[in-house]
Amino acid sequence: MSTRRQLEVTHSARGSPHAGDNTPMKLSRALPVTALRDYVRGFEQREADIESSVVFPIAARPYQFLEFYLQGKYLVESCDSRIRDVVPQAVVVGPSTYRSVDLVLHGHLAVFTIQFQPSGFHRLFGVPMPELTDRALEARSVLGPSFCELERRLADAPSFNERVQLAANFLLDQGVGRCKPDIVARLANDVLESWGALPLREAVERSGLSLRQLERRFRETVGIAPRRYARIVRFHAASEAKARLNERAWTDIAHDLGYYDQMHMVHDFRIFAGESPTGWNKRLAAIRQSWL
Repeated sequence: MSTRRQLEVTHSARGSPHAGDNTPMKLSRALPVTALRDYVRGFEQREADIESSVVFPIAARPYQFLEFYLQGKYLVESCDSRIRDVVPQAVVVGPSTYRSVDLVLHGHLAVFTIQFQPSGFHRLFGVPMPELTDRALEARSVLGPSFCELERRLADAPSFNERVQLAANFLLDQGVGRCKPDIVARLANDVLESWGALPLREAVERSGLSLRQLERRFRETVGIAPRRYARIVRFHAASEAKARLNERAWTDIAHDLGYYDQMHMVHDFRIFAGESPTGWNKRLAAIRQSWL
């Protein structure tokens, strides 16, 4: 039986109450088939009607993904100039190292996302990831005109399940198995799964590479130097820990995530989010029910 026939979609949908006139968001998620799990973390679709505009801040983040705007589009607002642009129909988003834009959400939105493993996009498509770091590019300009067919079919598909199947088949056709995870891919995955723990010295010993060689390959496949990548992953883990349980003390979060002290965590929040942990958490809490 072919991999496509074996593909099983598991997803969950949830609604959450919104502030103001905004209606509950529907969130659907699915894990990839086994053959894709070295490359893809998951598939996701968000749908919502947002009558009152929501400004969603984008801090530094370690993730890379393909995003398709099925209905409605975001406005992207520069944090420096406050100039707003409409996103293309589909974008490739690389990892980001600082807060440079906010998203403005309004109207009926339906967004389908393919979330990649830290080195997954590079290994599937061969794109040097530094070209995508701190950038969101029109997907056609990165992946070529043949990508237009996937855009069209995803937009025409009647359900999330069918979009997952279409996206999975497209990715399987990219030569899955041609570029298996190496020491760099495993290191990046370990950092993501361990909330920022970075066994860099151990990775150097295992790989047979020099530290400089390992760092160069990490930047090429992930887009960010390994130590900075680990700091961004840990920053995200801290933010999410507070979001899950707001009563939890920042000092406890800093300790559990291995920060030297709380001030080191505060320093990272100011670099990666542009404000203190408390300020950032309040900003997200005000809009969390609308799109998170």
